[in-house]
Amino acid sequence: MIISILLFIFCNGFGYITSGQYISKDALLKIKRTHKPKNLSEDQIKLLLNHLNYSLFLQDLKNILIPRVSGTEGNKKVTSYILRRLKDDIGMKTENYTHCQLVPVLHKDRYVMFHGRNDIKNSVVDNTNGERIGAEICFNNLASETNPDALRSLVLACHHDSKYRLEEYKYKQYQKAQKFRAHESEFESDNFDSDQRFTQEPQFLGATDSAIPCAIMINLAQALSSPIRCNSKNREDKISLQMLFFDGEEAFDIWSPDDSLYGSRHMANLYQKQFIPLGERESNGKINMLERIGLFVLLDLIGEKSTRFYDFFPSTNKNFQHLVNIENRLHSYQLLSPSNTLPLRYFTNSNLRSHGVEDDHIPFLEKGVKILHLISYPFPHSWHKFDDDGTNADFDTILDITKILAVFIAEYLNLRVDTSTMAC
Repeated sequence: MIISILLFIFCNGFGYITSGQYISKDALLKIKRTHKPKNLSEDQIKLLLNHLNYSLFLQDLKNILIPRVSGTEGNKKVTSYILRRLKDDIGMKTENYTHCQLVPVLHKDRYVMFHGRNDIKNSVVDNTNGERIGAEICFNNLASETNPDALRSLVLACHHDSKYRLEEYKYKQYQKAQKFRAHESEFESDNFDSDQRFTQEPQFLGATDSAIPCAIMINLAQALSSPIRCNSKNREDKISLQMLFFDGEEAFDIWSPDDSLYGSRHMANLYQKQFIPLGERESNGKINMLERIGLFVLLDLIGEKSTRFYDFFPSTNKNFQHLVNIENRLHSYQLLSPSNTLPLRYFTNSNLRSHGVEDDHIPFLEKGVKILHLISYPFPHSWHKFDDDGTNADFDTILDITKILAVFIAEYLNLRVDTSTMAC
């Protein structure tokens, strides 16, 4: 009788797992902190990587690599495409979190300086002088995951919007405007449409920034869907693969805390208020969606031959070293491209702790989430330039990085990889 009472106190008073129905918050957080990935064998890795579909990757990239500024039809088209691929084709639970807010579409004089006319729809007028200074934009953030009932998650994230205006083009157009104004009398109005002088801007596509990371994530979801589906575990042992596609990473005017990271700021605040129960009864307690995240991996500026990653955060050094280890193993198995040789590895053994880059991880980092920031550093030469259109992409590099990430995810999730699970 005494033993039974003690067992009851231990199991319930201290949050011990009982029949897979309840685990205390402290116990769950400890499991999350002490989580260790299990290495796959060479044969298992080869079996896993055979399920990466390069043709589907190219198809996904083609559909995402279009102008997709937040609030535009191109953005809605890309959002719908990613949603269909993840939800309908792959079978992940996927939701579109839409929110609308005012953004600065070039403040007053800057707007007139660079564009010459007020052509932004749904604009807000400054009552002082009547100049249009902003617009209400609706952002679409996609959240997709494999195991919604799991108490822990591994997050992969990127942004799917493209930049609104490029500084290099604005400056050139400003120079043209100055020249035009200096010689305006020389132009005949019948032969020169002044309303068109600022509207011949070429389209920015943003391949590394961040169409390629989006396509990589979809490819990973496709390749890992079968083993994840087949690896049934107790709820407390399950780890959901969660994918977040943020809308509104880019600034509309000048990068600032208020004009950037629209989607990730919204989702971090939302996740802080969203809770999931730890057991069948509400009295068992709950955790919010941020506390559920064991690791948040952000992909950005990936795809050129110069892609190199550095270790930015001490708290995720072990995770970064795991990536270094995976790259070394794949290289030794001759599963990476011939160009993957020392010292030209993608994951370096160096850290850049003082070189933190502002990106979509910031709102989550500020709320205590562990971050692994996989952004190419230094930035690609095509960063925020019109030639970031895919022509500079190195597909050996892209495929290598996709392979490394596939193994990283499978090992982090402790997936069982064999012929039966890969065909599930």
